[in-house]
Amino acid sequence: MKQLRRIYYRLFKCYRRLEFKAASYPEADRLIRQNAGKPPSEQWVLAKEEDNNQAIGLIVFIERRERILE
Repeated sequence: MKQLRRIYYRLFKCYRRLEFKAASYPEADRLIRQNAGKPPSEQWVLAKEEDNNQAIGLIVFIERRERILE
């Protein structure tokens, strides 16, 4: 069973959320641009909640995440 789970996570990218933040556009832009050279678990990316964001122009939803491998 462990082997099947390991194969599944290798084929399909699944992530665990480490941190979630609602930020202003300038702050989110600054955090995302500072990602260069950092490991993936320390990088800020747009969260899936941003697709349904009703506060257009006010806030951006960003998150730090890590990939699940096991």
